[in-house]
Amino acid sequence: MVSLTVLVAGEVTKNCKNGNEKPRVGYMMLKKSVTLLFICNNMTVAQERLQTLAEDTRMAINLWFGDVATFYAFFYTLTQKEHIIDQEKPAGWQEQLKAAQYYRRLCAKRAQKECGLPDELLEDIYSDYFEDFANYRDKKLMDDKLFMSFLRKLIS
Repeated sequence: MVSLTVLVAGEVTKNCKNGNEKPRVGYMMLKKSVTLLFICNNMTVAQERLQTLAEDTRMAINLWFGDVATFYAFFYTLTQKEHIIDQEKPAGWQEQLKAAQYYRRLCAKRAQKECGLPDELLEDIYSDYFEDFANYRDKKLMDDKLFMSFLRKLIS
């Protein structure tokens, strides 16, 4: 629920003391506090596509990752780690960046081959990360230990 103050146009009727005159009608802007309930879908395009995948594709994802949420978190985190290396430029960052890009491509190819994913799905996940980054939303969807376990599984 969201509370906010809005300006509301209200009809104001003024009764006249003199019985011969008709009541006057006018409009006035009133400040009014209202509470609104927003029911909205907060899923991204990538998350919606994951929910609408064919059953065999979802089953293949579940075999590799356990569920589609973990699959999403893995590729989001993979993109995030690559971007952090590129932004922060730690010692030896060029080699780290090349390695991160290599592993991202390798994992993407493996996931597409094993799970039969549409090409645009992974692009949508990458786009989700960059949209969050551009809007200063810092999300940690997967811890490093779990991330590394899935990375090792996909590159083996």
